[in-house]
Amino acid sequence: VVSTQSTEAKGDLVKVKKNLEMEIGNLNEDLGNADKTIAALNANIGKHQKTVQEMTMALDEAHRALDDHKTALLRSDKRASELTHIKEELEGNLDGAARA
Repeated sequence: VVSTQSTEAKGDLVKVKKNLEMEIGNLNEDLGNADKTIAALNANIGKHQKTVQEMTMALDEAHRALDDHKTALLRSDKRASELTHIKEELEGNLDGAARA
C-alpha cells in the first residue's frame, strides 16, 4: 500500500513538474514576445522623435522666413510712405509753378 501510494505520489509529482516546465516555457515565450514588442515600440518612438525634430526645424525655418518677410514688408511700406510724401511735395510744387 505504501509502495502504491509512493508510486502515485511520484506520478503526481512528475505531472506537476511537467506542467510547471510547460508553464515556464510559455512564460519564456511570452517574455520573448514582449521583448520583441518593446523593441518595435522603441524603434517606432525613435522614428517619431526624428519626425518631430525635422518638423520642429522646418517650423523654425518657416518662422525665420516669416520674420524676414515681415521686415521686408515694413521696409516696403516705409518706402511707399516716403515716395507718397515726395510725390505730394512735387505735386504741390507743380501746382505752385502752374499758378505762377
